[in-house]
Amino acid sequence: MKRKLRSFSAAAFLILAAAGVASATITYTPTQPNVDQNVAFTLGVATLPIIMASVVWEFGDGTTASGQTTVNKTYTASGQFLVRVTYNVVAIPSPYTETTSIVIVERRSIAYSPAAPQINQLVMFQANNFLSSSIRWDFGDGTGVVMGGASMSHTYAYPAVFLVRAWDLAGTSTVPISASVTVGADFARRRIQALPASPVMGRPVTLTALNFFTSDIRWDFGDGQILAGGPSVVHTFQAEGSYPVRAWDWGGVHGPPATLNLGVSDVSGPRAGFQISFLQLRFDDGKSYKVVPRDFQGLTAYADIKYEGTGVFRARWLVNGAPFRVTTRAMLFAEDMTLDSSGGLPGQASGLPGFPANLPGMHEVSLEIIEPAVDFIIPVIRYFVSADEAAAAPDLTAVPMEIELERAAQGIGCRLEPGVLATPAGRFIILNGVLNHGLQRVPVKLALLRIHLESELLDQQFLKDLKPGEGRTFGTSIFGASAKNKWVYLTVYSLDRDKAELLYFLKVKLRAPGRTAA
Repeated sequence: MKRKLRSFSAAAFLILAAAGVASATITYTPTQPNVDQNVAFTLGVATLPIIMASVVWEFGDGTTASGQTTVNKTYTASGQFLVRVTYNVVAIPSPYTETTSIVIVERRSIAYSPAAPQINQLVMFQANNFLSSSIRWDFGDGTGVVMGGASMSHTYAYPAVFLVRAWDLAGTSTVPISASVTVGADFARRRIQALPASPVMGRPVTLTALNFFTSDIRWDFGDGQILAGGPSVVHTFQAEGSYPVRAWDWGGVHGPPATLNLGVSDVSGPRAGFQISFLQLRFDDGKSYKVVPRDFQGLTAYADIKYEGTGVFRARWLVNGAPFRVTTRAMLFAEDMTLDSSGGLPGQASGLPGFPANLPGMHEVSLEIIEPAVDFIIPVIRYFVSADEAAAAPDLTAVPMEIELERAAQGIGCRLEPGVLATPAGRFIILNGVLNHGLQRVPVKLALLRIHLESELLDQQFLKDLKPGEGRTFGTSIFGASAKNKWVYLTVYSLDRDKAELLYFLKVKLRAPGRTAA
């Protein structure tokens, strides 16, 4: 009776085991996993114990695991995968198999702005839906790989299509997230200038790459000669004809060329086509800037011109961008000429008023050429209208300013005593100074340094971007200072406002060596 009971119990055990195994399931978390994200798989059996050594997992991507009912798996690609697990249970020799399907997604992406970036423009990158805040970045332009966060910025130095890649999980991910970034450039602004504009065979022509992005220029002169050079080169064409002159930025590696179709003739001098080859603007002292007191009369600018051929020159003088006076001249026989803004030739008084000097402040002068056409940029010169008198008032309070004197140009020494400069007569005196802009001062974008010998203005210099605590050096010279007791005045004005503001003042009396100052 006891044996029969055992046999019945064994049979019942097998039946229960079979029924229990049939209810086994595979579960996993998270339910919507991402590429590179850890997935935990669990095999759950309702009744009989599983033989751990018999458990074999197949994840559908060619990888397996064994020996555990709970395993971790990371997928390196998105898609749908069939997961299979095979196992044995106690007392049943035949293996069991369970399957489930899992979908792996890729939510990570790289966004950037602006959508159409240009060279030298800051591009902002954003890593979206990454699993880690520590990311390894490669911006695709050869600048190297860097570690960073989800937000990064980068600037591209040349135009191209760049493959930007980012590796998740502190750079340990083997699955880079990528984005293609097209960086452009405003190539339309570039042009090639030729001086003279209509060159002659056998004579040099200067070619200049204007508004290019780099100074590494590859030149093709269209006559079979190619040169790796800078923004300005000199070339001589040996035959007349039309030549497509081309120039590339970045040494010809990136971007299209700029092209100039250049006609070269075999005629020069008066028979050549009328063209301007050189133009320079200046004031009467040869400088590109001038300081005048308010209501100054007869302020005149000059244009030094070189030209080829014969023709009519028509131009318009501009003050602060507005037309001031039209100039028309017949220019003959390929020579040099100087025109002035008063409408006359040098040394000839026209009787017309000079540039306006009734408004204190900075003013710009330029020349717009109407005929003949030119392909170069016309320079700009400037004058400043000051409201102060010709010489500085001698009773102003001195401010911290140091003047160091070097030897005179002809080896004659000078000596500086308190408030007195001992100078030999009839020599050049070199003044080297330092303007100390105090720490308590506000920054000055543009200042004007003026140096007077009594009422005579000797020199004026513009000082840009004075910063608090800065010591700005300057230099000037005085010639023919006599032994008489004369004062040298140094004044510094801020030009940041409509009206000039006096910042600093210093006066020094000149005397002959060995004499006592009066």
